[in-house]
Amino acid sequence: MTTIAELSSKTKLSPQQVRSALKKLISTKEITSSATNKYSLISIVNWELYQSVSQIADGLTNKQTTKKQQTNNKQITNKSPSLPNILKNEKKEEGKKESFAEFVSMTNDEYSSLVAKYGEDGAASCIEILDNYKGASGKTYKSDYRAILNWVVKRLEQEGKNTPRSNPATAMSTIYEGGDIF
Repeated sequence: MTTIAELSSKTKLSPQQVRSALKKLISTKEITSSATNKYSLISIVNWELYQSVSQIADGLTNKQTTKKQQTNNKQITNKSPSLPNILKNEKKEEGKKESFAEFVSMTNDEYSSLVAKYGEDGAASCIEILDNYKGASGKTYKSDYRAILNWVVKRLEQEGKNTPRSNPATAMSTIYEGGDIF
């Protein structure tokens, strides 16, 4: 059990880098993650593959000793969730908003879409612009992602700062200001 902030602190990575790393590990099915409003439970898939031979041998010896105890506990506390409930919870997690800045939150899918359209730097610039605006004005939006698509990208293009890569003609005309593009 851990949090993004705790992982960030321990790994010396930014919270966004931690989210990206976790998302990659989940997509490659190296880990599984289930989150609550306070923490995430992260499990390593095929954990045994990453253990040394001596650790595995110790685990086998220990497993034989505690096998009966585990069986007894399972019979007493067997309250495992049904498959429909698991799928329902996973669906809720997909739509869960994460904080990407002090005043900006969106789902991981929305963030991934921003990165796909505008690159890491463009997405980070958009988030920074929206975060500064919301922090200074107190403005709130139903969807920060939609606000970014609606006006933040346009402001970013006007400023000529990390112009989103999805529109190369706009980027080039900003650089050459009407000059010929070779």
